[in-house]
Amino acid sequence: MSVITVQAGVGAHLIDSQPTQAAAALRTIESMGREAMEEMRRMLAVLKGREGEGGDPQPGLGDVPRLLEQMRAAGVEVVDYRHQVEGSVSPGLDLAAYRVVQEALTNVAKHAPEATVAVSIAGDTPGWRSESRAGGRSSLRSRRARD
Repeated sequence: MSVITVQAGVGAHLIDSQPTQAAAALRTIESMGREAMEEMRRMLAVLKGREGEGGDPQPGLGDVPRLLEQMRAAGVEVVDYRHQVEGSVSPGLDLAAYRVVQEALTNVAKHAPEATVAVSIAGDTPGWRSESRAGGRSSLRSRRARD
């Protein structure tokens, strides 16, 4: 939601002077808003005890490239992405790893929009490590989780 709010502000600021960039901000808002609504539907289905009714499956590490494209469209400069996870991870860990990367990128968009970002996810079946660097400083250092 933070990225949507930032993009709405950018769109409002640019609507008269740079309509093309304002339109790009609106497209980003639409895309991220749709994704947020789908996630809310899934969460409500889980809370109501109807887990299978939430629509698309929860995001995971395989969805990080799409997330990076959304962040690039929102103006975050992602310069490097490395994904080196061996084996499969549990659905819960897959979702948690995605959320860690998502939060790191959201923090960059919100607090350091001029920074460049590099994302690295590495690990094996028992655990994983994720690191996001913005402007040479680590915004998220070594998180480790176990199934």
